[in-house]
Amino acid sequence: MLSSRLAYNNLNMQNIIEQLSQITGVEVKPVKAALSFVNKIPIYLSRAYKFRAVEIAEKRIVLAELVSLKNITPAQLKKQQHQLEEFCQLPVVFLIDYMEAYLRKRLVEMQISFIVPGKQLYIPSLLIHLNEVKRGKPTAQREKLSPAAQCLLLYHLQIENLDKMQLKIIAEKMNYSAMTVSRVAKELMQFSLCEIIGKKEKAIDFPKLKKEIWTKALSVATNPIIQKVFVNQMPVSIQPVYAGETAMEHYTHLNAGKTKTVAIGKETFAKLKKEKLIELNPYEGNYQLEVWNYNPELLGKGNYVDVLSLYLSMKDESDERTQIELEHLLNKMKW
Repeated sequence: MLSSRLAYNNLNMQNIIEQLSQITGVEVKPVKAALSFVNKIPIYLSRAYKFRAVEIAEKRIVLAELVSLKNITPAQLKKQQHQLEEFCQLPVVFLIDYMEAYLRKRLVEMQISFIVPGKQLYIPSLLIHLNEVKRGKPTAQREKLSPAAQCLLLYHLQIENLDKMQLKIIAEKMNYSAMTVSRVAKELMQFSLCEIIGKKEKAIDFPKLKKEIWTKALSVATNPIIQKVFVNQMPVSIQPVYAGETAMEHYTHLNAGKTKTVAIGKETFAKLKKEKLIELNPYEGNYQLEVWNYNPELLGKGNYVDVLSLYLSMKDESDERTQIELEHLLNKMKW
């Protein structure tokens, strides 16, 4: 059985974050949004742990700090790790303030992720993720905007002026990690869409007028739609953001058909599928779902997708009336 020499309430979260940052070489930040699952887990689990969550290189993990190590075995930890991961849909890492060497060896053999603050870290899924990030395609080689870069640019053009704004503030506004916004800024600079200013606190600078930025960005912007599927019913937990022909009917003189088109972010779509909250049909249904590679809610205007994303999602349509209305839509933009 595991044994502890220190009180768990004394574990310092800041020290743990600093340790993770030092070992991984990337920024680590706490995220409260990932802890919504706590209200859904059984009482015996919620009482057994204190939960925190952090984001490392755009990957979120849940830190589960045992309230007491009394009568807990590695086998029980393995079982509870699976249970917790089912609820939170994220990797779970146990915080353990002290362990004997043979017990650490046993947890590694069983592939149970854990942190002994200041001494040892074993999170195989995170190490794999970091290796994938490091092997990823360098920003300088991109030919098109990444989803995050496109979303940030459209946010600046339509929602809020981000000119001269510090990167860390942009990250908070868009619920991105600081590392993501830093990467995005460098990417936009690569395409001559912005500049990065400041020394200690970096900020993004858009020297061109918004209409000029849009015109220049058109050649590297992409269709946000990953795939289209049909469903007969939308989950009650989802507030629809209408897209496609449904949004065109709202913004222009085009008439939409009976089937409503709804845009949904890829993460939300994956979660709905995993939890079996939607029944997909590839051919027909009351709703057509457009799965987007960024969150349409970040840019949405009420219950409808933003104009520029709508344009990018429909600019390759062959229908002549659609093309005419899309041009009218752009001409009405208040840059």
